Amino acid sequence: MLVEGKDALPNFVRICIFSTGKVLSARREDAIRYLTAQSKALRYALSHRDETIKLTVEATDAKPDDPRPAFVFDDAVKTQAIAPELPLPMDRLAWIQQQLLALGQIPKAGDLAKLVDSEPRAAALQRTAR
Repeated sequence: MLVEGKDALPNFVRICIFSTGKVLSARREDAIRYLTAQSKALRYALSHRDETIKLTVEATDAKPDDPRPAFVFDDAVKTQAIAPELPLPMDRLAWIQQQLLALGQIPKAGDLAKLVDSEPRAAALQRTAR
């Protein structure tokens, strides 16, 4: 490997959960439940290393002594690549938007505050705290 992706493109958003406004409006409770489950699942996986690695080995048909699942898990923890809080990295979204604008992929920049609905995430995190 010449360079890790996180070093080459530190502002790149690697995981993004999105929906159209229409679907989010019509199925808001489903979205909140999904985000709640996602957050709880990530918390569980991060706090149960051995179980997570075992499941990865089974799901990928890896050999039991394959070091890669443990390496990937440990690297994800070390670099904080997994975030059960489901953060909304507005600075990174702005960076991506600027890249798309510079490349001519979008005609103009949009107001990210109007494009991102943070309420379902906030509601989900409230539920994970119970």
